[in-house]
Amino acid sequence: MLGSAMRLTAPTQIREPQDLRFLATAPDGEPVEVDLTDVEWISPLGGVAVLTTCLRANTASLDATVYLPESRIARTYLAQIGFLAELERKDWTVPDESDVDEGDGIGPHLPVSRLTTMREVEIAAER
Repeated sequence: MLGSAMRLTAPTQIREPQDLRFLATAPDGEPVEVDLTDVEWISPLGGVAVLTTCLRANTASLDATVYLPESRIARTYLAQIGFLAELERKDWTVPDESDVDEGDGIGPHLPVSRLTTMREVEIAAER
């Protein structure tokens, strides 16, 4: 724990924008701890919001720490979308790679992009 850090505890499901209310309590001028321990499902928006909260604290020269989900499926998803790599790169937490299983029920995914031509649709279908 970071001493005087404010702990922001996430709900088990982060699907809708209103599920991100737990991040709204992040105080300015204090380090933050984002507790994703109980998260079973998190949307891409949720991942971005958590990273933004940490970045805001870091920009103010404050510490940020993220406690990763206990759910192996949630951790695997976060690894696949690059969330864990970003946390490690910023030193907000170092994920334990043994807790991530590439074949744990998470199907293939594509980066978010706009498909404007039939050829782009065909390429995405092939992936």
